[in-house]
Parts: sequence; structure tokens; C-alpha cells
Amino acid sequence: HEASFYLRSKLHTRSRVSVVIPARNEQDSIGSVVRDFLPHVHEVFVISNGSRDRTVEIAESLGARVAKVELAGYGDTIRYG
Repeated sequence: HEASFYLRSKLHTRSRVSVVIPARNEQDSIGSVVRDFLPHVHEVFVISNGSRDRTVEIAESLGARVAKVELAGYGDTIRYG
């Protein structure tokens, strides 16, 4: 994955890569997900769909962009992102 990212970054200097992470009450795992992706993409975008725990706080503290929404479910959350 790192080699692929390196080549894309050299060949397409205007391209940006974001990863969209739908989340709902994921405080136990969101930190490791953000930390795993952040070195390989330009942006980690966490869509918190009605989280009532510390998901938003943890994701933001690690450098992810976070949107807080109240949508119908997983599919709507992905489309929003």
C-alpha cells in the first residue's frame, strides 16, 4: 500500500486521497483505524452517525476530519461521505 501511495503521489501531484469511515459508537476501535489510515492518505473523514460515546472526540484528537450526522443507516452515511 505504501508503494502504491508513493507512486500516486509522485505521478499525480494534484490528486488527493481521502478515506471515509462511517462510525457509530466506535470508541474502542476508531483510534486504531484513524492511526492506520492517516499515514497513507491525505485525509481521514469520519462520519459519526449518531455516536453517543467518545468516537468523535477520539477521531478529532488524532487528526481526522469529523462530521456528526443523524442518518438512516450505513448506506446513507457512506453516501454522505
